[in-house]
Amino acid sequence: MSNSFLRGTFMLTIASFIVKIFGFIYVIPFVAMVGEEKYILFEYAYKPYIILLSIATLGIPSAVSKFVSKYREKGEFHIIRALMTSGSIAVTLMGITSFLVLYLGADTVASWLVDPSDKTGNSVQDVAYVIRMVSYALVIVPLLAMTRGFIQGYQEMGPTAISQIIEQIVRIAIILLGTYIIVVVLHGSPVKAVGLATFTAFISAVAALIVIFWYLRKKDFGIKGAKGKVSYKKLYKELVMYAIPFVFVGLAIPLFQSIDTFMINNVLMNKGYNLGQAELINTLVALIQKIIVIPVALATAFSVSLVAYVTKAHQGNRVDEIRNHINQSFKVMMIFVLPSTAGMLILSRPIYGSVFGTGYLEQGGTLMAWYAASALFYSMFSITSAVLQGLDQQKWVVYSLLIGLVVKVISNYPLILIFDGEGTAISTYVGFGAAIIIQMALIQKVGKYKWSENYVALKNVIKQTLVMAIALIPLGATSYFFTSYISQAIILFVGLIVAGIIYCVLAYKNKTLFEVVSKNKIDGLLKKLKSA
Repeated sequence: MSNSFLRGTFMLTIASFIVKIFGFIYVIPFVAMVGEEKYILFEYAYKPYIILLSIATLGIPSAVSKFVSKYREKGEFHIIRALMTSGSIAVTLMGITSFLVLYLGADTVASWLVDPSDKTGNSVQDVAYVIRMVSYALVIVPLLAMTRGFIQGYQEMGPTAISQIIEQIVRIAIILLGTYIIVVVLHGSPVKAVGLATFTAFISAVAALIVIFWYLRKKDFGIKGAKGKVSYKKLYKELVMYAIPFVFVGLAIPLFQSIDTFMINNVLMNKGYNLGQAELINTLVALIQKIIVIPVALATAFSVSLVAYVTKAHQGNRVDEIRNHINQSFKVMMIFVLPSTAGMLILSRPIYGSVFGTGYLEQGGTLMAWYAASALFYSMFSITSAVLQGLDQQKWVVYSLLIGLVVKVISNYPLILIFDGEGTAISTYVGFGAAIIIQMALIQKVGKYKWSENYVALKNVIKQTLVMAIALIPLGATSYFFTSYISQAIILFVGLIVAGIIYCVLAYKNKTLFEVVSKNKIDGLLKKLKSA
């Protein structure tokens, strides 16, 4: 495994973790200021926005990364230049079209989400307002995403990482400051605050695009003055073939979550809940999903790097290199995600209570426990999809995800009827599980890869995770005897320390830690600590 692969991946991982952590930390004061009843407006706006954003870009950003990586390996820089020149105009036009569709269709989408005749929850007018506010971002985000994909095709992950962090910092600063002024200082409507919060997607994207453009001007990518004949028909045919699977992969988690957002209210109201009660459960599910995706940042970063690296190795027919990429990615993902899943399951109440308060501790803690394993499913799907795309098996990524989505939709209605919000977690496992099984089988068949190669490493990770989990059970049980915010926060803090120490010690003894950090660096750090 090359150092550049791990370095680039961990750079994106750190950025993704920072973005995801910021992305749920700001929710705490934001929800406190606007209330759970109005926070769901934020989710109502973002779910259709994410779907349309993926359609607007047609998966081109990630496809561009693969495309650039391929033609860079071949030395055909004139094709890369032609793609970037024409592609930038194309994605901008698609972004503007998507903006108009979402802006003009806001009332229709709002009517799908809430019942106009039920006055116990949010109104159609309020939902339509926040949807229109977020729609402006569609004008600029596609271009931002494409330029990031171009740079990643050169295995340059730093600019993407830095721009993501700046984008999130700008976004959160405006959201919190603006909400405080509107709600606390001016005593204005929380709906206006949520509208501002959704509009920041546009403002923060502008800030990130400035960073990316500065980097593009500074570095020579070898495309200036590159000349040669280019068949635009062939170019875009190839790009679209790459792009279609990326659309589906990028939409996978948002689609699964959007299915829940759009279905929960209707199903629960058919069961006898009023709109306000159904929206509360919808809010709790959405809030918990924000926590769950934090460990997934690692797999997301690996999947971004994997596509470019596996594609390059596949083009050079370097089978051993491909196998090493898959092994390294799978092992590192399991080392991080498996203990995170176990921790979220056992410490579900302290996590929910510490992050979102104890107002709905019982419901939130239970939902958190049911959703804990979804981080593992999300991560595994990201890795297997990336490998298949790198192996030019794009169509199977699409087919497997479509099967998973069908399974999700079919099972969601009865499961929500029986288990309420918890049913959305079960249907997620069933849907993603079906897609993952198909993809793993194809990787083994087409890529001539054996998943059993990871048996020893996985066995050690499972062992150390089980030991860590057993140690956390008393703390998890203790949380049921307390209901205050301070008590839940203390239990979580102690749990994190205990889990971290136990897991790291066992990972060192089992040598699984060396998959992430070299033994020399760890031994050097231990010597410094002993001598200090």
